[in-house]
Amino acid sequence: MRKIYILLAVFVGMLTACNKDDHALVVTAKPTLFEYVNTDPQLTLFRAACQRAGMLNDSTFATAGPYTLFAPLDSAMQAAGLTTEKIGSMAPATLAGIVQYHIVQGKLGSDNLVGFYSQYVHCQHPRYQPLVTKNYYGIFINGIAVVQGNIPAGDGIIHKINRVALPPTGTMTDFINNAPDLTMFAATLRILGVDGYLAMPDPVDQVRKASQFLADSTMTVLAPTDAAFRTYGYADTNALKQVDPEQIHHIFDYYFNLNTVFSAAMKGGMIWGIPWFNLQSARERHFRVLADGFTITADGNITPIHIIRADNVANNGVVHVVDQVIVP
Repeated sequence: MRKIYILLAVFVGMLTACNKDDHALVVTAKPTLFEYVNTDPQLTLFRAACQRAGMLNDSTFATAGPYTLFAPLDSAMQAAGLTTEKIGSMAPATLAGIVQYHIVQGKLGSDNLVGFYSQYVHCQHPRYQPLVTKNYYGIFINGIAVVQGNIPAGDGIIHKINRVALPPTGTMTDFINNAPDLTMFAATLRILGVDGYLAMPDPVDQVRKASQFLADSTMTVLAPTDAAFRTYGYADTNALKQVDPEQIHHIFDYYFNLNTVFSAAMKGGMIWGIPWFNLQSARERHFRVLADGFTITADGNITPIHIIRADNVANNGVVHVVDQVIVP
C-alpha cells in the first residue's frame, strides 16, 4: 500500500510540473500595423511622415482592412529627399498622399500571391493605384523591391522596401520638364515632336493611328541626363538645335516603349528598339536591358548604360533616367 501512495505522489508531481510548463507557454499577440510602424527602428522617417500627415494612429488601419503596408526604410526616405527637416516643412496633405499610396487593401504576401502576379491594386490614395508584382525575383510595388517581407501583423502584413513609391504628380512631360538635370532631353523631345504626346492622357494614341497597334494607353521612356548629353558631345540645348534633326531621330526614336514597364518587369532581360513614334520611316535598331533590370548594352556604346533613377511614375506612364546617351 505504501508503494501505491509513493507512485501516486510521483504521478501528481509530474502533473504539477506539466501544468507549470503549460503556464509558461504564453502566446504573444502580433502587433498591429500602427504598433509596428510606431516602434520599428528602421522606419523612423516613415513614422515621422505618418505623424505629420495625421495618420499615426489605429484609425488609419481600422476600416476596410486587412492591409498590406509597403514601408520605406529610413535609407529609402533619405534617398527620396524625405529627411526629418523636409518632412517637417511639407504640407500634411502632400505627405498623406504619399503614405496612403503605400497602404494597400488585402494581405498580399508570398503565401497568397501564387505564381506570377501583376495587378494595379486598391490603396488608400483617393486617385492613384500602385502596381504590385510578384515574379521570380520577389515582390515589388511600382518596380520597387521588397527587401524584408511577409512580416505578420494583427491586422495585415508589412513589406519593407528600399525606395519610396511616390504617386504621380503629373504627366511624363511634366516630370521631364521639372527635372533640373533633364533639360537637354526635354529639348530633344521637342525636336522629335513628341513632347506633346507625352503630355497627353493617352500618349499611345498616335502610335495606334500610325500602325493600328493595340496597346495600353501608357508609355515608358528612357531619359538621359544633361551630363550624359555633354559626355556624348552636345554641350547644351543650343548645340542640339544645330544638329540635323535626322541625326536626332537616328538616336532617340528608340527611347520609348508601349505600356508602363517598371524595372521589375525588365528583370531577366528585355529588348528595346522599335521606333514607335516613327514607324513609317525608321527601321528597328535594338539594344538590350540585362538580367538585373538596370543595365543596358547597345552597339554604339563602349561601356554599359545604367538606369540611375528608375520607376518615376507619371499619370500616363513611367520614366527611367539613364546615365548615357544610348546609341542603338
